[in-house]
Amino acid sequence: MKQCERLWRKIRDALWHGHASKSIELARMLAASLLEEHPRLPPFYASCAVTSYGAATRLLEFLVNNRTTLPNYHRERRAGRRISTAAAESVMNHLINRRSSKRQQMRWSMSGAHYVLLARVEMLDGRLVEHFTHRFPRFRSPEIQLQSQPF
Repeated sequence: MKQCERLWRKIRDALWHGHASKSIELARMLAASLLEEHPRLPPFYASCAVTSYGAATRLLEFLVNNRTTLPNYHRERRAGRRISTAAAESVMNHLINRRSSKRQQMRWSMSGAHYVLLARVEMLDGRLVEHFTHRFPRFRSPEIQLQSQPF
């Protein structure tokens, strides 16, 4: 089991440095090690190994599916960039909790909240006006702006 602990740390370090293929290989080794050790362990530890094996296979699946988009957190940190999504998550949690509260007379449905979050993300990315203009070509067109100005 000490080998499994070392593999978890190596996976974490490989992900921190943006080494997707190395972390995938390590995750495969970890899953195989957990599967191999399972029959030799006492019942309590065997159930822990099964749970860890499930987590390792889900991690492996995530890494394989997202290998091209995994960031290099070490390089980003050295460049002085934020690597945490905590600020964005906090704003979204506040917005959702405020609007979805049962004390509110008007509540969002889950799909409505999803659409609001998508619009908020596009606004923060600077893509909202572009998408809105594509959907509604006369949005903010010079003719509309001239019509709305008082004489």
